Order: sequence, then C-alpha cells, then structure tokens
Amino acid sequence: MNRKSKIVVKIGALPYNIGWMYRPRYNNKFAAGVINYFEQTIDTYVGLAPSVEWVNLWHEYLHGILHNAGYDNHDEQMINALAHGICQVLTDNEITHRPYDPTDRPETEDKEPNTPIEKEFETDESRTDPNTLAT
Repeated sequence: MNRKSKIVVKIGALPYNIGWMYRPRYNNKFAAGVINYFEQTIDTYVGLAPSVEWVNLWHEYLHGILHNAGYDNHDEQMINALAHGICQVLTDNEITHRPYDPTDRPETEDKEPNTPIEKEFETDESRTDPNTLAT
C-alpha cells in the first residue's frame, strides 16, 4: 500500500509511515501488525485497544531495528517478550523517557580507585564475561 500518514516514526535513519487497517496481511494471512521495509510503512489493526496497539507497534519497531542491523529471521516469541517488556518499563518508570541528569544522582559512597578500570577487568576472576559490566 503506497500511502502517506501524518504519523511517522524513525527507525534508525529511515522514516516509517504508520497506518491503521481493518485487515493487515503478512504472507496473505491476517496479522495484528505488519512492517514493510521496502515501502517504509507499518500497518496496525484498527480494532486494538490503545495499550495493545502500543505494544503491537513496539513489536513492529523491534522488527525494524533488527532488520536495520542485518538480522532478518526474527523469533516472534522473543519479539513479543521484548515489546511487552519495553512497554512495561516505559510505562512504569518515567525516568526511562530521557537520559539521567547527572545532578539527579546522589553522591557516590565509594572512592575512585587508583588502578585503571581495564586492569580490574583483567584480574577479576569472579566475572564470567570480561566484556560486560554486569556480574
């Protein structure tokens, strides 16, 4: 469908027009949402409740993000889990809507160590993956 919508979301460098349809189709079957990478459109089912529609759109945004990164075989269950999780974090935590302001942070209780952080990663045997900051 070649149409222009007033509602546009950028995924990476590309703008996608968002539209509503009564019967969005993917592989000739009804789908609640469909992203078309070639036409740069996202169609969502017109009958969804607003909160379900929001999760549905995030589902399609995630497909777009992964497609831009070169991943084209997406596990739908994983995409659904991520879409629901992202929407929950955004809804429940207003602070996630923007970067943290350094003035909002409390003073740190520990002292800046004298050794470079790279040295600590090399010698900390308790870490399972030295390439991550998480333990």
